[in-house]
Amino acid sequence: MNNSFIFKIIKNFVGAIILLVIVFAYVFSVPFKGLPGGIGTRMILACFGAIVLFIELLKGHILYNIKIRKDLLQILLFVFAIASLSVITCLANQTSDYYFVRFASALIFNMCAGYFVVWLFTKFYGEATFTSLSNYLIISGVVQVIISLMMFLDNNFRTSVLNVLDMGEFMETLIKSTEEKRLIPIGPNPFPVSIALGFILMLISVLMRNQKNSFLTTLFYTISFILIASIGAMIGRTTLIGGAFAILIFLLPEGVKKSAFTNRYKFLFSILIVICILFFSFFLLSQESKDSLTASSEFGFEVFYNYFSGNGVKSASTDELYTMFIWPDQLKTYIIGDGLFSSPTNPIEFYKGTDIGYLRLIYYFGIPGLLIFLIIQYLLVIRIAIKSKDHKHIYRFFMIQCLFMLVLNVKGYADILYLNILFFYIIDSQVIQESNLKIDVSHFETL
Repeated sequence: MNNSFIFKIIKNFVGAIILLVIVFAYVFSVPFKGLPGGIGTRMILACFGAIVLFIELLKGHILYNIKIRKDLLQILLFVFAIASLSVITCLANQTSDYYFVRFASALIFNMCAGYFVVWLFTKFYGEATFTSLSNYLIISGVVQVIISLMMFLDNNFRTSVLNVLDMGEFMETLIKSTEEKRLIPIGPNPFPVSIALGFILMLISVLMRNQKNSFLTTLFYTISFILIASIGAMIGRTTLIGGAFAILIFLLPEGVKKSAFTNRYKFLFSILIVICILFFSFFLLSQESKDSLTASSEFGFEVFYNYFSGNGVKSASTDELYTMFIWPDQLKTYIIGDGLFSSPTNPIEFYKGTDIGYLRLIYYFGIPGLLIFLIIQYLLVIRIAIKSKDHKHIYRFFMIQCLFMLVLNVKGYADILYLNILFFYIIDSQVIQESNLKIDVSHFETL
């Protein structure tokens, strides 16, 4: 084994680790202490992305042609519109809650950060593909739930991790109120983390359903799915929404296709293996760890516990959700909103006591603002779906994102544009280069 070969292995391994760290930092935007203004790691990546983008523009080697930049400019037009409407509603209502001015800025930063992530993939692998990016997202999800589980079971590890994170007032309150039953993620708060985990579960279903995977690859996807779905539910039950859509993707009929049936059998067999391993591993834990995991599982899967105990399909959060359908009683609110996204007396509480995404948006800047917000979310997703229409599984995945988004905003205010922007860069890039969407069937080029 010569030195050049060893050097190549080390280089590929280090490159894979760097990419994994970057993808994790992008998806979960870790709020480390010491970062200015309590910003997360995604904002740091955005700065690098802006620099790279500026240099690429100067060189005239931008990765995407004017047609794609036009698509992004259309989104930026709506971003400007939502920021302007935020200013208008605040001035009209004499408030100072410029939440969606900050949202507009964050969205632009997310575009730059996403560009940087995709740019890194092209530097390490020569190109960024749907499969390679999806695999890194899956591994980052597995890392997230494993760290969260370790923090839950080991107080010393938990303290060490929390000491380097700037969790904010909302998270500190949440940790104190649920520390004995809820896993704490590495991220801003459990809701966006559980949304990302649900998104990753759907990606696993796409890869499981439509590729001629080896048994080991199927086993990896199965282990990842079970870990993310089960532990993710203990972080936030919103993960289960993504899990439900993932099962839908996996079970959707697509004609008689041998590879689809083969993948399903591999998946089911892998599930049996993983469940057996987890079952025996549970008995190796201490009694204290068993009790903690039991309490956390009762929290994460409360709906199922209630159903099988004869109490119906319900949970404490769904019961509370029903009480949050508090509709505006003034026509003015529907037209221009009240200019408040959070309670004016306590910023960590919801305005009007409702956490329902649609109502929070209406209360803030009326139905016009709600529509602009939805357009921003759906414009990219529909664009990606149209570009990938020749690949049914990819097309369905992005169309289901529309349903995912609709459901999420009933549960709470949700934004998944930062996840879809990655695939927008990748898919449009490949369509332009090859006149059709390339789906890379290799899974781990360097791992």
